[in-house]
Amino acid sequence: MDGLKSLDLTPYGMDAATLQGLPKRFYPYFDLVHIVLCVLSVRKEAGRAHGQKHPFATWAACMLACFAGSILANPLLGKPILDAFKDEYLLACASGAYALMFFCPGDFFYRLVTAQPVYIVLCAVKEVYRAKKVYAGMLEGSKYYPDSKVFIPFLIGVLKGNGSAFMAPLYRKLLSTAKSGLMSELFKPSITTKECMLGAGLMIFFGPSNDIMYAAMVGLYLSVKLSGILGHPVDPFSLFDGIWDAVIGDGGTDGNDKKTN
Repeated sequence: MDGLKSLDLTPYGMDAATLQGLPKRFYPYFDLVHIVLCVLSVRKEAGRAHGQKHPFATWAACMLACFAGSILANPLLGKPILDAFKDEYLLACASGAYALMFFCPGDFFYRLVTAQPVYIVLCAVKEVYRAKKVYAGMLEGSKYYPDSKVFIPFLIGVLKGNGSAFMAPLYRKLLSTAKSGLMSELFKPSITTKECMLGAGLMIFFGPSNDIMYAAMVGLYLSVKLSGILGHPVDPFSLFDGIWDAVIGDGGTDGNDKKTN
């Protein structure tokens, strides 16, 4: 651990503080990327025709997906759920992304964001932001519950990192998309949730400011996501699926293990 702390990545721009500060430095671009990919996940779930036929339900599903982390974490921290929507600029951006994703003439916006070069860039930005969300969630959990050193920071970090996956059963109910099932992330976590759990665990063990650990975490998130996009999916957690099923129970027989954007 001492060896990890002695290595300095600052000259390469890969230190923890630099990576964690990117979303704030380039606000609101990281948030916009997150919003576009969340709305895209709803579009893939519902389809364009369904979204146009049921516009309000689809809009509500998009809002739940975009702000899922805060919606889930706020009540656990004793904060109002509606605090998740207090940034009306981002709420307007999410509504605009919904309109473009489902109603753009010629389906141009959907075709643009799903073009592989564009999609790769968006997903890379999102994974850097995901690591920051896990980090920020852990800090928030520690702030509201300073006596909890492990459980609450870990829980809030994971919910912030992949809240849309935990929210998926609710927005699928809104969309009435029976094709996807309602398997909870608790019983059959996606690779993305496992990554968030690993990242939160590493930050608890090494500390969130450890440069090597944080850079490795971002690198893992990027590698796993991009490998799937490029047709060579990697699941670094597959060896431990049997252990998870033994502890929680095998919840994978009637649900999906899809990643959520």
